[in-house]
Amino acid sequence: MFEVATPDVLIGEIEASQRAESAVMARRCAAIAALLVLRTGEAEETDPDPGWSMITGFARTTAEVSAAMNLSPMGANHLVAQTEAVDTRLPKVAALLAAGTTDWRTVQVIIARTQLVSDSLIARVDHSLADRIGRWQCWSRRRLINAVDAAVHTIDPDAAKEHRVRADDDRHVGVTPLPDGMARVRGSLSATAGAVFDKRLSQIATAVCGRDSRTIAQRRADAVTALCAGRALACDCGQPDCPTRGADTEVPPSGVRTVINVIATEDTVTGNSQQPGYLEGYGVIDAEQVRELAETSTRLPLAVPTSTTPSRSTTPIPPPVI
Repeated sequence: MFEVATPDVLIGEIEASQRAESAVMARRCAAIAALLVLRTGEAEETDPDPGWSMITGFARTTAEVSAAMNLSPMGANHLVAQTEAVDTRLPKVAALLAAGTTDWRTVQVIIARTQLVSDSLIARVDHSLADRIGRWQCWSRRRLINAVDAAVHTIDPDAAKEHRVRADDDRHVGVTPLPDGMARVRGSLSATAGAVFDKRLSQIATAVCGRDSRTIAQRRADAVTALCAGRALACDCGQPDCPTRGADTEVPPSGVRTVINVIATEDTVTGNSQQPGYLEGYGVIDAEQVRELAETSTRLPLAVPTSTTPSRSTTPIPPPVI
């Protein structure tokens, strides 16, 4: 198809196909939303109870989308719910998707991070995000989440707090057996607990000498065993003069200092503002979390940086104080 095409033509084709893909997704979403309205209306004619008709209409639409797209029932359910959110709550974002200005990946992040915004405020969030979405080019998922969360925290802080409370209620750690004598550890922790755990594993993994044969990833995995056993991680270099070669000794729990960095305004720390903070490496955290950390943390006042040529792609981060 492109055997004699120039690089400019190929790049143009890639760009055009990307925009076309977004437009196709927007068209699909519009069709699913229209089908949902149709099936819900038919259910209302059978039984005027709004709760029953909504559930029945959604269930029928999900089944038909599942069959039409060869999706699992769970996958179809998720797609119909996303489509309904775009159609009823985020019309400006949906318009950008139809124009190919943004992609479905970005829209999915927005749907997920705005689901708890109240009906009275979602239009403001939709307008704010649609106005800025064109500048979110080549951003990572983490950066997209930070930008959406910052907008939600500004317009509807109660929704942001509820999102955090629900996520915290769902915290867990599970261990699943795997073949070949291995196991998979999966879990969900608070951002602060995750940051501390991450830093502690790195501290243990990097305490061995430079001649250790393991990769950092392998040492971090072995550090979990050492941490659970309350001992240091022994170096495997095999050199008799290595100071950590025989480090399989118990380490007292006290005296270990793990540093995490949080950026927030002074008004947030003192309780005079609900402006969110920023946990390095993890993203936006609400004002309540900032104050909880500030009670036992060391604070470092910082001047707010200024710039005469602000970057359009800078992730919104609260002014630094602690």
